[in-house]
Amino acid sequence: MPAMSLYFNVSDALVQFSLSIYLIGFALSPLICGPITDRFGRRRVILCGLVALTITSLLCAVAQYIEILLLARFLMGLSCGFIVVANQSMVRDSFQGNRLIRVASYMSMTWSLVPIIAPALGGYLQSYFGWQSNFYAIALYSFTSLLYLLLALKESLQRPPQKIKPTFIIKKYGQLLRNRNFMIYVICTGLNFAVTTAFVTAAPFLFQDTLGFSPVAFGWLSLAIAFSYLIGTYLNTVATKTIEPHKMILFGILLTCGMSTIGLLIGELGILTAQAIAIPASIIILAGGFIYPNAAALAFEPITKNIGLASALYISLQLLCCAMSSAIVAKLPEHNQIPIMSFLLIANLLIGFAYLLRDKQEDKLPAL
Repeated sequence: MPAMSLYFNVSDALVQFSLSIYLIGFALSPLICGPITDRFGRRRVILCGLVALTITSLLCAVAQYIEILLLARFLMGLSCGFIVVANQSMVRDSFQGNRLIRVASYMSMTWSLVPIIAPALGGYLQSYFGWQSNFYAIALYSFTSLLYLLLALKESLQRPPQKIKPTFIIKKYGQLLRNRNFMIYVICTGLNFAVTTAFVTAAPFLFQDTLGFSPVAFGWLSLAIAFSYLIGTYLNTVATKTIEPHKMILFGILLTCGMSTIGLLIGELGILTAQAIAIPASIIILAGGFIYPNAAALAFEPITKNIGLASALYISLQLLCCAMSSAIVAKLPEHNQIPIMSFLLIANLLIGFAYLLRDKQEDKLPAL
């Protein structure tokens, strides 16, 4: 991101906003995509999303003005939303119960590979070929995935296609929004995702501008931090074979709140080093591996119909949390870790408060 600020000759905050606008596009597209997946199937939506992602990634790479980049990032977010909603629906089509929870953990482990690999790879690409090479790499990856899935991906929607009826869609969205537990799990996963997004937004400027890290050095440090989430999701996968998912969520909340407090206290003591930031952040992100997969699986466990609609609303609300967190963090000062650690503590406390409000009788969703 710092290199992009120099290239376009704009403020750091405006470049950080490119992440926020990407997340806004990501958040809006599921509301359109959810009904489409129930009407036309999951496979077609994923393939169309990959085509769009390839094109928008190339548009980001060739952008000469910040306005074009922001537009391309918004469209890129829309493309990713189509892919993620259809993928989420495919999983719910295929698994239930404890198996759904384990598969959600495996998926989280797989997704966690992206932030593990991307900063290190991106640092090298930027150092040798410029920041544009990162978008070319995304375009190449999405196009390769498109070719593979054209041959390998099978449709998971076995029910007859459902017609798109706006009044029906609004009614079902309303039922979901009024369901207490569904919304609480959405808040838990959304804020947990927002914690990671907030750190990703602040970290490049905090480590590179404030602490003087090179893009390559920052990439390797980010790899080490992100690897903690992979560890967390793996431990969660093992633990949920014998421990109830609710207990894992509670443990994760306690751990994130504790480490956010420690990170803030370290900052208040004036200790500004890579270790003082990276170690608390790593443990916070690791604890997210106990919260996110379990809360996501519990949110969808009672849903048996119109899974595309539920996935759409779930992802949209989750990503709106991330977009807002990214926009807030972009306005925070970056001279030390106190602002970002304060934000992480508040977000984690809100997760804990929301979780305590859940209905322990597990109210079931109405038939969707």
